[in-house]
Amino acid sequence: MRVFSKMSLIALAIVICPKAWPDEALDAAKKDLAAKWNSVNSYSAALEMKLEETRGDTKRTASGEGKVECIKKNGVELSRVEVAMEVAAPGAAADAPKTKQTSLRVFDGTTLFTENSMMGMTRAFKSTKGSGAIVGGGKALFDQIEQNFTLAVRPNEKLGDRMALVIEGAPKPETQQKAKPIRFYFDLESGAVLRTDILDETGKPRVITLVKDVKINPQIGEERFKYTPPAAPAAPAPAAPAPAAAAK
Repeated sequence: MRVFSKMSLIALAIVICPKAWPDEALDAAKKDLAAKWNSVNSYSAALEMKLEETRGDTKRTASGEGKVECIKKNGVELSRVEVAMEVAAPGAAADAPKTKQTSLRVFDGTTLFTENSMMGMTRAFKSTKGSGAIVGGGKALFDQIEQNFTLAVRPNEKLGDRMALVIEGAPKPETQQKAKPIRFYFDLESGAVLRTDILDETGKPRVITLVKDVKINPQIGEERFKYTPPAAPAAPAPAAPAPAAAAK
């Protein structure tokens, strides 16, 4: 006789009756994901991003790719995220030139460094109040997102060849003006995030981040999480002295 786990039974109840045992389903999902993510000491993956939204008659699109790396040190997740995007001007034709921009976020355990580059200009800043990319379903992720969202478990879905546990977040009343609904897809085997969606008012994804080529517990040097500021621009060459007036 086949024995079903508590998570399987709760997931089945959600499929049959979506409002069944919401608290129990979420608690079980969080505990299950945290237990799996606790066994992960390092992580790396490729990122693929797509943005598409329409406001009135104007369509805005962007796409990009990147990489995320993470290691755990003394119970803290150090992370590095590099992203390169191509952004189309609102309403531009499909073959119109796109603006290229890059971003780098490095969290060394105490300080979050952010570096953005676009149109030949680079800005860098740091903060000791933020944290890095949280790429797994551990306690840190849920502590962060539950500050602004009310979470609910949805039926599992298959992403490629991996089964994913799906959790959606609805903005809390006090954050509805600045936050949009979100959806997370967690790998059932490792607890890592496989995909995140930011949804529009109709529930359709407007920003999709796919996580690919996931590697669990790879060798990653700690030097990857040390931020090096961009080089200062070279000082302009001194102006040439004005030629002396011709002797009369």
